[in-house]
Amino acid sequence: MKIIIDRIEGELAVAQLPDMTFINLPLKLLPGAKDGDCYTIEKDLAETTERWSNMQDRFNRLKKSNDNNNR
Repeated sequence: MKIIIDRIEGELAVAQLPDMTFINLPLKLLPGAKDGDCYTIEKDLAETTERWSNMQDRFNRLKKSNDNNNR
């Protein structure tokens, strides 16, 4: 998704979305942002998959540990 920084208001960047709506984003997310800057926001599928896999592994270990404690 591409966004355009419309303006800076205090600690917020007012960003225009592709559907012509606006959202406020904390400037901390966009260091050095200024009016007219364009950003691309995209999902990192590899990182997301790895994180989900790690969470599932932790859940499975916790469940196994809990099952062993209940015997």
